[in-house]
Amino acid sequence: MWWAMALGLIGILNSPPMYVVSTYCAYWHLVDPCLCDQTIIMKMHSYIATNGYMQYVSQRSAEIMTQLCDATVRVGGWEKVIYEAKQRRKDLERC
Repeated sequence: MWWAMALGLIGILNSPPMYVVSTYCAYWHLVDPCLCDQTIIMKMHSYIATNGYMQYVSQRSAEIMTQLCDATVRVGGWEKVIYEAKQRRKDLERC
């Protein structure tokens, strides 16, 4: 029984570290192919989910920016409102 544990320990010590496997993909043939497939699927899912969310955020921010620009028309326009806001901030910081 001890020899099985010793062989297992030798195998662990001789195998490449996991960061080498995941970072450089040099030893993927040593990793279970099912694990490799699952990892790729998980990465793809993560990228798709993140990109989908970022697309939603981008569209929503464009809509809000349009609403803000439309709302500032009645008080002189976007540039005037931004200038006045910066001036007000400077005045508040002086106090």
